[in-house]
Amino acid sequence: VTRSGPPTDRSEQAETSARRNSGRGQARFELKGYLKLSRGQRVPIVDVLRLKEVFNEVDDDGDGAISPTELTRAMFKANPGLATESGGVAQARVHTQSLFRALDAKHQGKIGFESLLRVVYGRGGDLSRDDVHALVEVGKPCAPVRRISPDEMQTIMDIWGVWDSDHDGRLVEAEFVAALRTCISRDEAKRLFVEADKDDSGDLSF
Repeated sequence: VTRSGPPTDRSEQAETSARRNSGRGQARFELKGYLKLSRGQRVPIVDVLRLKEVFNEVDDDGDGAISPTELTRAMFKANPGLATESGGVAQARVHTQSLFRALDAKHQGKIGFESLLRVVYGRGGDLSRDDVHALVEVGKPCAPVRRISPDEMQTIMDIWGVWDSDHDGRLVEAEFVAALRTCISRDEAKRLFVEADKDDSGDLSF
């Protein structure tokens, strides 16, 4: 990720992030967290990361692909009223199966992340192999989702409440660095903050 303007600590750190060639037919990272695809389409990196997070959550067994059962389960979980809206459970399953077939472009009986990327960003198949590879690379930092127990979530919330000194619901760099001052160096804390600030907003949400 590159930025224009006077260099700052955060921009210098960010400039060490992955960068791709800008030659014809190749995707590349560009200004302010966007991935520029070969046909000129600009995709926010944070959108790809969110899509991968959703993919991982639906991929319940963590095998790297979404099965018809996993998609159906996720849709019923996301919308408890789906059966009523669809005119019954059987009809709702028909709808989820139709969606699965639309996403399973290669008719493999499963939906991989690459297939999902082609549907979301392909605009009718207009997505090169280089584009797909670049998008997959962007999504790699998102590891498969591990379910957090209620006790773990409460512990995280308690820690967040201590770190968020002004109680505005977000952590700025100064709060983050102060919270970690007894654990790691100031420079290391700043580096971690830059890595965690995926959308380059200058603060971290819970």
